Amino acid sequence: MRLVHLRLLPHVACVGVALCLCLVGYSFLSIGLYRDAMPHTTVRTLEDISAVSDAEWYGVLRFGAIVHGELYRPKISAVSEKHILLLAAPAPPAASRIAPSMPLSLLPHTTLYKAVVKLSAPVPLFSFWGFDPPLLDVHESHEAVYRRYPRTIQGIPELAATHLDRILKNYRKPPAVSRYVSSRVLYGQVWRFWGVQCVVGGVHALKRCVRMTVLGLLPEFRVPVVIAPWMDGLYEDPPSLAMKRYLVEPELRLPPLSMQERMLEVSDVLVFDYLVDEHDRAWVKNWVSHDGQILQWDNGLAFNHGPFGYSNCMDILCGPVHWIEDPDVRCQPICRFRLKTIEQLRLMAPGGAGVEDSLGERLRLSIASEDIFHPFEFLMFEHFKNDPDLVSFRVRYK
Repeated sequence: MRLVHLRLLPHVACVGVALCLCLVGYSFLSIGLYRDAMPHTTVRTLEDISAVSDAEWYGVLRFGAIVHGELYRPKISAVSEKHILLLAAPAPPAASRIAPSMPLSLLPHTTLYKAVVKLSAPVPLFSFWGFDPPLLDVHESHEAVYRRYPRTIQGIPELAATHLDRILKNYRKPPAVSRYVSSRVLYGQVWRFWGVQCVVGGVHALKRCVRMTVLGLLPEFRVPVVIAPWMDGLYEDPPSLAMKRYLVEPELRLPPLSMQERMLEVSDVLVFDYLVDEHDRAWVKNWVSHDGQILQWDNGLAFNHGPFGYSNCMDILCGPVHWIEDPDVRCQPICRFRLKTIEQLRLMAPGGAGVEDSLGERLRLSIASEDIFHPFEFLMFEHFKNDPDLVSFRVRYK
């Protein structure tokens, strides 16, 4: 019997290889068919961040009909799961919260809007596929313990940071909205676009591909996401060591006028990161500019330590890694700031403003207007026991 099994192994391997080749071939064919289906459309991306562009894009992101969805495959490694959507101009708000969709073949010549999606919550399936545990824990005291979603779920921090950006009128983040999207839109075509990665990406890629394919085959369900416009023309733009010296050494004269606005932009970015507890700006790849303006790009890992902060949060003001690793000074926080920024924050400080005018209350009210309201960041918390997870808290309801 064992000999028979061994004889069957080459045949099983051949069948497996044939199926993999078919999947890869169909993947390339499907991508080609998708591109051929787009000749009569113009795809728009976000060209600038302003109140004017907000007026156009917020309606598209919240109410636009979804025409196409696919998994986003970045050129570099990425922690979070992302998807690309194409949306048509918005019709009147639909009664259903599930995003409407229509096939590309039925569209006349039209303008579509390209957007990127991050998940707002884990998409449940079966535990043996490696899904994360549910948000709510109940311990022996029968008290509810909320845990932050894992690092792969980045929608809500991104959304909260966008609301804060608009409250401060910085306009350094693309607009973003919460929305429910059909699972068929996100996962229905995953198997077409992930054929190559499923085969050559190793066990982890194969597991992820199979998991998402199964999600696409399940009965349709709603997926909570955060949607933001796609931006082209982005480039890495980390601040120089010379810029650091102007910001951390107050005895130095101010730089030439041509450098002063750049210096203030860098200062504003670090102050914003400190407000949202964003530690990921330490890496050069997260210093991103567009058309000469530094953006508050990618806050998916913001609010890293929950509402209490942690001992190393002041290190955010030390700037990127190549600043901190300067052989002269290990870590020196910036001490020069834009006067307008400081005056604005003082007016919104808890001690200098009424409760309703404080920055925290403004943020709470702003994000509460979203369709998907997450309870974690905006209630009162306390650390739960000696949990090694720094963002595990027990809620104290008011």
